[in-house]
Order: sequence, then structure tokens, then C-alpha cells
Amino acid sequence: MSEPPTTTPPPGGDARPTPPPRPTTRRGKPKPPKVQRRGFGTYAFVAIVVVIVLVGGWQLYEQLTKEDDPKIGDHIHAALGINVCGQQVENAPAFENRANTDTRAGLHSHGDGLIHIHPFAEDETGEEATVGRFMEYGGWEIDEDHLSLWDGLSVNSGDPCPDGREARVRWMVNGEEQDGNPSDYKPDDQDVISIAFLPDGDPIPEPPPEVLAALPNPTDVQQEG
Repeated sequence: MSEPPTTTPPPGGDARPTPPPRPTTRRGKPKPPKVQRRGFGTYAFVAIVVVIVLVGGWQLYEQLTKEDDPKIGDHIHAALGINVCGQQVENAPAFENRANTDTRAGLHSHGDGLIHIHPFAEDETGEEATVGRFMEYGGWEIDEDHLSLWDGLSVNSGDPCPDGREARVRWMVNGEEQDGNPSDYKPDDQDVISIAFLPDGDPIPEPPPEVLAALPNPTDVQQEG
């Protein structure tokens, strides 16, 4: 057996053994990076954003589609009542053609108090299917300041009613009074439209009960069925 190496001591010193070499430290494999776990709140936020985008997209689609309605072949109806100075005007008389023409009117009346809307031509579809178009086809007039009706009555905002009070053209849809020009209003199916020439503050009456009763089951639909 070999003796451990010795170091020659300096003069007067003791001999000390040479220490053994230190073992080489082995480096281990690099640790994989820590995966950051996403909390529940992150996923909930993403889900909410997705829902908002989907709902917003659907509403935009419905709005764009609705602007094109009614289309040729659609069949919708709205109740129409007109009251002048507290007196209910008789239902619009029946007509099938545009005034003073032989052209079929896609907005017409059967004398039942309803606006029948089933367009036959492109100029009666979408934003063109208005209360004003119905009145024009019948040979009458309506705007935010004027009414000219089938019974020969013509009134303008500022004219007095028989009681002496100043009145103006007012209108209501489904129980809510509206601003602007009633001529521009495009009815939706089953709308209840009230046109009035009344002083401010007077309630706008709804169409007569028999007109409201006819709205869910229009005569022309029954005949077609």
C-alpha cells in the first residue's frame, strides 16, 4: 500500500499530509419553467367578452335585417285610429290600388281600421312601407303639422277645436306618445297607431275596440287561410 504523499516542511516545521482532491460537483438537469396557472377570474372574463360579442353581433344582424322588412311577400298589419278634437274619425275606407292609378297598393285598407301591408313592388318595401305611404296611396295627407282625411276634413297645427282651444297633430304608438313626423313611421306587425288632432295635455285615444279586436285576426288572412 502506498503511503500518502507528504510535503517537505519548512525548516523547523512538521510534515502534514496533502489533502485529497475535492470531488467534482455534478450539475443536474435544468428545471422546467414554472407554468403560470390562470385563475377562474380570467376564464370568466373571457367568457363574458365572448357573450357580449355574440349578443352584439346578433343584435346588429337583427337591426340590419329589420331595416329591409317588410319584403315582397310579407304580410303584416297595424291598427290605425284617428281622433280630431275628441271625435273619433271613421275607419279609412277600403282601397286596393294606388290613388288615381290601376297599380296595386301594397299598403291598403279593407275598411276594417287596419293598415294592411304586403308589398307588391320594391318601392313599398323596407323603409318605404310607412304611414305616409299608406295615406298617399289612399289619396290623403299626413305630416307633423297637417291632416287631410277621407271625410273631407283638413286641419293644421294651431287651428282651434270647437271649444276654442288650440290643437296640433299628435300621435302615439302602442300607448307611447311620439315625436317627429307620423308620416315617416314604419309600422311593425301588430302595432297600434293613434293619430290625433288635440290640444296639448289631452290624452290621445286608442283606436276603437272593434279595430283592436280585428288586429290579431285580419279578414284577409282568414280568407287566405
